[in-house]
Amino acid sequence: MSKQSRVMWSEGMFLLPQHFQYQDEFHQHQLAESTLRSTPFHWGVQTLEVDVEALATGSLQLKRLKLVFPDGSLYDAPQHDPLPAARDLKNLTKGGEIKVYAALKLPEPFGLNYVEDGQEQKSARRFRKQFDTLPDLNEGDLENEITSLRLNVVMLVDGDSLDGYSYCPIARLARNSIGGFNLDAHFVHPTLHGGTHETLVGLGRRLISVLQAKSKALSGRRRERADQIAEFGSSDVTLFWLLNTVNRAYPQLAHLLAHPRLHPERLYLFL
Repeated sequence: MSKQSRVMWSEGMFLLPQHFQYQDEFHQHQLAESTLRSTPFHWGVQTLEVDVEALATGSLQLKRLKLVFPDGSLYDAPQHDPLPAARDLKNLTKGGEIKVYAALKLPEPFGLNYVEDGQEQKSARRFRKQFDTLPDLNEGDLENEITSLRLNVVMLVDGDSLDGYSYCPIARLARNSIGGFNLDAHFVHPTLHGGTHETLVGLGRRLISVLQAKSKALSGRRRERADQIAEFGSSDVTLFWLLNTVNRAYPQLAHLLAHPRLHPERLYLFL
């Protein structure tokens, strides 16, 4: 049965877990296809915070990670899902740069797809089983224990096999002079929001400062020319169109910076 097949519901049918599992798979597939049709750039990082102090000691740990995987899975840690297990970098082979990936195991139709809560967190299963005590949304005071599945994301690095995973690069590490690691500030991971990465924000701020200075300088030159001559020449026309181009670009870039949740593709098209 493919993900594109609907479950046939009928009166008196004997219900099995597979009915609900494959019905959920069908809806997830429909949602993923709808998102893919609306934009090809539907995945990437939304929020990322690395423990810099731990990184200096050779341990890669995350404080916050929110992203959408290429398969459409939304991961939000630690707010909803567990954070990936820390990655020890001390035993990695010597190299100048190391790329880090957030990886989510793809479903295995005939295999176990979850680990029990409390098991080794590095286990390559798609989900982590947890128990939640939840109230009745209508009655309020009636609580029951519900078994839930949270995404079980792991961190992989260059040299690890990515086969069987949906993955997203989240960082690049550079070795420092004392053998530790630093974050490569010039690496821009796939992102859904332009304001997620300081490199993109810094680029936009520098450009808008240049546009402001250029507009002010061109406006001053134009006023000087207008005071000195009675007729406009070809150089004045060039000056006018250059000023017009700068003044048209400024509000577009200012809009992108004022709304950091806009997709960085907008910045690319602007440039």
